[in-house]
Amino acid sequence: MSRSTSIIKVMFPNASKYSPLWEHTRTEPISEDEEDLPITPRPRTGMCKKLIFCFLVVLLSCLAIVGAIDLFQRISISVSKSPSSGPKCYCGNSAAEARSLGCKFVPMSAAWLPVHCQDDYLDQEFNHLGPNLDHSWTYYADYERSSTIDLETISNFAGSTTRFYNDWEWHVMHCMFYWRKLHRAQFSGVTLEPRFNTDAHISHCTRLILSRNITSTTVSGVAMGDEIKSKEELKSPAMWSDVRDGYGTHPPPGYLNNIHS
Repeated sequence: MSRSTSIIKVMFPNASKYSPLWEHTRTEPISEDEEDLPITPRPRTGMCKKLIFCFLVVLLSCLAIVGAIDLFQRISISVSKSPSSGPKCYCGNSAAEARSLGCKFVPMSAAWLPVHCQDDYLDQEFNHLGPNLDHSWTYYADYERSSTIDLETISNFAGSTTRFYNDWEWHVMHCMFYWRKLHRAQFSGVTLEPRFNTDAHISHCTRLILSRNITSTTVSGVAMGDEIKSKEELKSPAMWSDVRDGYGTHPPPGYLNNIHS
């Protein structure tokens, strides 16, 4: 043993009890105690659920508000369009009153109508599609169509039960043009008269066309634009006061009038 080693042992008698740190490197499994595990933040599931719940509440509330507003607007529009909201094509009760209200007699409609119920484009086209040489239509004073009558005289039938007469072709054209008027009303801004804005009138026109009774006489009355039919009348077009019914070879009861008397 060297002198230096002896000196060290004298000075540090316990030196032999120590060994390098690397000789005691731990090889056993690391403790699984909770205190030895790394600290990781717990997911905030509670907060996320609350945020999602609040978002859904706000979303559903907004949808409910929007739905309520839309429903209110639809109800308002429906009420404004209902017959009970007042006449939309009102022209009084006589030809004189109709003129004073600024209404015009429209042959295609067989009625006096205010400006917002007139489709001038269709009215003019209809007036020039007749079978005569000048493309006009012929109107008759009797069911047999033996005597003609002018439109000025017909216009004064307003407010009365007096009738005028047409051939089958005129009435078919009236039906077709009213289907066009009904369609055009979606963008033209024209108001359709209540009596023609019904399924009953369309059914009536369908029967007339399918009858193919091209030699028949049809009967018409002059309306004031705002007539509204009851539910009972709409179920049976034959009950209409202005029914155009001449499908057969004989006039309907009560439709023969001596307009010259």
